Amino acid sequence: MILRNILFLVFLLIALPLCSQVNDSFSDGNFTSEPVWNGTSELFKINNKKQLQSAGVGSESSFLSTPITLNLDDAQTSWSFYIKLSFNPSDQNYARSYLLSDKQNLFEPLDGYFLQIGNANDQISLYRSDKGIPTLLIEGEKARMSGTLNAFQVKVIRSVDGTWTLSVKRVEDLEYTTEGTVADNTYRNGAWFGFSCTYTQSRRSSFYMDDILVDQGEDGPDDPDIPDDPDIPDDPDDPIIPDVPDANEDSLVTNYGKIVFNELMVNPSGVSGLPEVEYIELYNRSTASVSLRGWSFFYGEKGFAVPASVIPPKGYWVLTKESNRSFLTDSDWPIAYCTSFPALLNTGKLLYLLDNTGELIQCLEYSDKWYRSAKKKAGGYSLECIDPDNLGNQSCNWIASMASSGGTPGKVNSVAAVLVDTITPHITKATLLLDDQLELSFSKPMCYSSLVNGHNYAVDSSNYQIIELYPNYPQQTTTAVKLNIPLSSEIETRITIDSLRDLSGLLVPRTYLVATKDTVIVTEEIQKETNVSREMLWLEQNYLLPSSPDQDGHITLFYSFPCEGWKVKLTIYNLQGLKISSIETGSLPELEGCFVWNGKTNTGNEVVPGIYLFHAECIHPSGEVRTYKIPVIVGS
Repeated sequence: MILRNILFLVFLLIALPLCSQVNDSFSDGNFTSEPVWNGTSELFKINNKKQLQSAGVGSESSFLSTPITLNLDDAQTSWSFYIKLSFNPSDQNYARSYLLSDKQNLFEPLDGYFLQIGNANDQISLYRSDKGIPTLLIEGEKARMSGTLNAFQVKVIRSVDGTWTLSVKRVEDLEYTTEGTVADNTYRNGAWFGFSCTYTQSRRSSFYMDDILVDQGEDGPDDPDIPDDPDIPDDPDDPIIPDVPDANEDSLVTNYGKIVFNELMVNPSGVSGLPEVEYIELYNRSTASVSLRGWSFFYGEKGFAVPASVIPPKGYWVLTKESNRSFLTDSDWPIAYCTSFPALLNTGKLLYLLDNTGELIQCLEYSDKWYRSAKKKAGGYSLECIDPDNLGNQSCNWIASMASSGGTPGKVNSVAAVLVDTITPHITKATLLLDDQLELSFSKPMCYSSLVNGHNYAVDSSNYQIIELYPNYPQQTTTAVKLNIPLSSEIETRITIDSLRDLSGLLVPRTYLVATKDTVIVTEEIQKETNVSREMLWLEQNYLLPSSPDQDGHITLFYSFPCEGWKVKLTIYNLQGLKISSIETGSLPELEGCFVWNGKTNTGNEVVPGIYLFHAECIHPSGEVRTYKIPVIVGS
């Protein structure tokens, strides 16, 4: 009886198909059980889509591996998984999938096979690893991952005779494309499968893995047991939202601008009243002290650690390099000395600030045009922010320091004034990147959570779905809009874009895109104002450069009134409160028009460079009075 039961069990085991070695869709919300993944687990997370996602903290490499027991001579073996890299990969930003490894630590010199997913040529390729030394077996198609939205299903099949086949497809494609085949029998056994991610700080959370299946069985190359594409939405009105740079889409609304760049000394040569050192000044706009422990700032693509320090509320902090310490021993500046600090370019560069969680706090791309003075541009003067509460922070919010010393590190800026951001953002251009992908360009930096909110975009065709929205990071001045299928050459597709906001909360007017495979037309809805509560006076440019060939030597103040009868009294003051010039009108003959100031006093003398205030009082016979105070800049 016992023998019969044993024989029955043996025959049953023989009859059962070989089972999956790894099968994980992360639907249980973890990677710590069934199966267990080990490695640099603190650098990964399960996101709200139940995908495995990188969660790095800086420029580094991370990995996870899980045990398998494979003898490739036993049966045909297949590996399949979903992977997304939400950026254009490079030699510094790429992923690897280790199909077979003799070591659990994927960073040790190991024997086995791996897929390289991304490189300078944007390929997906198969390699053999001999004690950590890679040998190329199948070179994937170049430019396979050339876009900023790279979501693929990948499968590898190894037949019993040692033939390897690599196939890939984008999630929206119907068929796989074979990248190549190769015969290799160097390694037949392995104990680990896993992924590694190598990235710079700005890409630390931009890797996604899902639906992993490692199997030994009878499925052939044309009939793989591949799970359904995880990233194609069922509802066209609910497009997929990318999880980068942060899974919390509202984070920028609450934290962006908490600390701002307030002053930049990029060319101290010839400075008269300060030590001749480069520095970056931070300002705490909030009402609470802010710890900078673990913070970093980026200059271009390179990151620099901010020394652990605390900025008091409404306080300042000056960053400079450690080697400047000897020049600043007698300084009363609040200084943080950085062991590594960039050489600041006089002409300008991208500068952005990240907190200890990697969240973007502010981004700025300064330019030497911001000096508005040829003399000060040549050196010895800092660039100062006029209004640190103006989160739009465009060029009009910066100017060369008016201080005789050349700058005001650690103090209120010499050009400080209230400069409320009233400049309406617009979609300036729409570009066809691919047959199924558009890029929108904006006149101002936009709020990230607004750009990736799928409800702000509506497609008029049931055939089309928006499956990706991906802003450029960290500038947030463009966003890619990816469709599920290519646009048609014959049929126009209309996309309505509404409720997009910039960093100051100002709305982009409702805009319509009419796109085909060949062209895209941008049309902005004309705003019909019927409410007198709208702004009746505004500047499109708040500075005057008397010597600039790009300007006619004047500042234009535009007006638009909802009804007849309005009078305006416009007075121009300097920062000391002295009246410089004035204009007074009777009832205006037109509802729309402008006032022009040529930068001169009432006596015809040119004013000195500095900050001035337009004080406008608008009066209607009904008794309504509207008052405006608008700062303007006169350069040299």
